[in-house]
Amino acid sequence: MNKESQRFALAKICPAIKFKMDCIWVWTDEKGNDHTCVNLDPLQDLNALHEAEKMLISKNDGRWGTYVFHLGNICHETKDRPASPRLHATAAQRVESILKTAGWWEEN
Repeated sequence: MNKESQRFALAKICPAIKFKMDCIWVWTDEKGNDHTCVNLDPLQDLNALHEAEKMLISKNDGRWGTYVFHLGNICHETKDRPASPRLHATAAQRVESILKTAGWWEEN
């Protein structure tokens, strides 16, 4: 998927992260407060992705395990290093894992 497609797909599946066409990103924290940032890019912003990850956990429907599985594959985890690469995953890698978990990822 190209980066723009990833941004739009993420905005559609993560209600806590909303994209506006004027390049302003808005995300809602757990208390319902909206936060905005001009030119924020969720493919580079770990704070926005943290909100999306919390959404996956809160659903409690098994998607967290799927997300962690995809993230491990994306980060090239091995039996010798089972969690270390995942801990250092970039925002872009986390977006890919979220989209794969939701079934929205499209290979180029």
